[in-house]
Amino acid sequence: MRCAIMQPSYLPWAGYFNLMTQVEFFVFLDDVQFCRSSWHQRNRILRHDQIEFITLPVKKSGARKKITEVEVDFIDVRYFDFLKEKMHSAYSGRPFYTDVVELIELAVPKESSVLSEFNIFLLNYCVSKVGLECKLIKSSDLKVSGIRSDRLENICIQLGCNRYLTPVGSLPYLHQDHFGQRSGIALDVQDFIPSIYDQGCANFVSHLSVLDVVANIGWGSFYSYIKK
Repeated sequence: MRCAIMQPSYLPWAGYFNLMTQVEFFVFLDDVQFCRSSWHQRNRILRHDQIEFITLPVKKSGARKKITEVEVDFIDVRYFDFLKEKMHSAYSGRPFYTDVVELIELAVPKESSVLSEFNIFLLNYCVSKVGLECKLIKSSDLKVSGIRSDRLENICIQLGCNRYLTPVGSLPYLHQDHFGQRSGIALDVQDFIPSIYDQGCANFVSHLSVLDVVANIGWGSFYSYIKK
């Protein structure tokens, strides 16, 4: 069996979901250090032919907080009204806007909430719309010890997986840590290349939020898109 392990991102790009199509277990690495201004709290959309960020504000906290300890800051409701309008205005003219309306509404919290739980809620919604069959697990529920690659290996061992699927960007540190030499777990590398689709602009922009893909091709084509 094979697993993939990723930190819970806010409305991630299609490649995140591509990992889910190739594994039996997908683990949300939710009990690691939070990184401000990272994919933990923001992503990119295409609005008026320009790349723009959509960002969840978080409550200020001390250093080295885990993602599970960080809360979305709902102190200014006007900001969330602006955030929602920004997403709606970006995609209201796209062919599958009606497919993405509900996700946009869900993507704006109505009260303060734990960042990791909110992201996982949105990710589970997307998984349910597509019908992905991998088992979704939170690392915080596994109580696995270790740091860096040792922790990833221990998660694989606990789940009974003999193969680990990684995005290509993680290869340098996995090789540096000699991943798999201790456990014998095989290391597989994701080879997903996003296909071009019509975004209504001259030049295709890849690696945007799932919102962009769904608004342009719809949930009905999303699975075949991420499966490639």
